[in-house]
Amino acid sequence: MNILFVQDSSPCIRNIKYAEALQSSGASVHLLHKGKSPHQGYGRGDHFYKSITRFSRYFGIVGKVKKMVLDLRIDLIHFHNQPDTLCAKLIRSKPGVPVIYDCHDFMSFKHRLSRREKEAERICNEESDGVVYPAALYLREAMKHYNFVSRRLVFGNYFPQSQLLELADMAPKHSSKDGMTHLVYQGRLAEKKSDHRYIIPQLKQFDPGRFRIHLFPNNNKGFEEYKALEVVIFHEKLPYTELIKTISAMDYGLVMFQDTIAAKLSAIRYAFGNKTFDYLCAGLPILVQDSLDEIVQFVQSHEIGCLLSSLDDLPLSTEETYRRLVNAVLAIREEYSMEHRIRDLLDFYDQCRSDFHA
Repeated sequence: MNILFVQDSSPCIRNIKYAEALQSSGASVHLLHKGKSPHQGYGRGDHFYKSITRFSRYFGIVGKVKKMVLDLRIDLIHFHNQPDTLCAKLIRSKPGVPVIYDCHDFMSFKHRLSRREKEAERICNEESDGVVYPAALYLREAMKHYNFVSRRLVFGNYFPQSQLLELADMAPKHSSKDGMTHLVYQGRLAEKKSDHRYIIPQLKQFDPGRFRIHLFPNNNKGFEEYKALEVVIFHEKLPYTELIKTISAMDYGLVMFQDTIAAKLSAIRYAFGNKTFDYLCAGLPILVQDSLDEIVQFVQSHEIGCLLSSLDDLPLSTEETYRRLVNAVLAIREEYSMEHRIRDLLDFYDQCRSDFHA
């Protein structure tokens, strides 16, 4: 199968994870994108694509895609969203192959859309040949807004099998040296107080006599307010492979946003980002904010972590309760690798192609 990934931005880590797993299954993925290449953005990934083409302007882009479909014998287009407008144009242009819309973020949940953006979002969800969403509750909420196509798939931000750390490869726990409980937060941070990723108020609630919180932001800014907190240990952005190895030295992976905002936003409450699966990949139990419904449900059903509301009773890495959490993580994590799940995506591709050509 020849697949054309299109992303109107630098390829995100979800895009790259897909490509690696699809390549291992025998499919060929071609990439058309703006911005940085996978390797420039994440330190890995260029070699997972059969070809990589970068565009910088929109003039003639639909014609370019149609030419790529013919020249590369593309079987389907898989569009990675945010923004949505280019995908809507591709759908309406009828490129001769199915167009699958992968909704990483439902834009109406995040901010007020212009009339043009709103129409693009509607076209993507109602007129594409298939829709992929990263979480079940997220999809359920989004479906309240549009008449979704019948071909829908929930497919998570699973981790690459190639990055899975065996026990012998995990770094020694920092807590074994200083007796503190070490937490890691990796992902985007914000310095603007109105942003849900501004987590200074939450970080101030952690007792610096008990905790150290290691921050690995994937965006490069000053973050002086974060660095000033006694409880925080700040790290530079790391390539993905190095990141997984480094965070394995922590006790828990932290999933948390600014609570006063996150609890009110469907985009946050029902989202299931990359970091949770990356923590599993590194063998870490999850410490999750109570208001994040989708991840709370996942953590509690598998018994692989704790809620922030139970912080006072958080098991130490030396305790048997903690070892049970780690063992539960190790028991389920391979089930949540991209390679383990990729058959679901390939079957979905087949369904969309079959319906398209019927």
